[in-house]
Amino acid sequence: MSLVRVSKPVKMLKSSKAVNRFLMKWFGFLEGRELCKPERFFTKDPRDMFNLIDESLELRRPAYMSVQPYKGRDQPHAIEKLFFDFDSDGNLDRAWSDVCVS
Repeated sequence: MSLVRVSKPVKMLKSSKAVNRFLMKWFGFLEGRELCKPERFFTKDPRDMFNLIDESLELRRPAYMSVQPYKGRDQPHAIEKLFFDFDSDGNLDRAWSDVCVS
């Protein structure tokens, strides 16, 4: 399962409507997500995500959420987002050349 770590940037969660809107869009409305604290659990209720973030901030630990939507525990629903990470030891020009097709 791919997870997204939510920690420091969310400290403005309670006061930022933009962050709340972003997280609601990320969570989605058709299916659920797997959350982790540290054990994974499935939920279709976005309030569980906000509760997890609040609790994690209070306890000073990271919060995790699946990148893809899930239809149940250990049951991915679809591929919604793809992420690529290209590294080249701090040389961005070399990383860029590694991914460009000539």
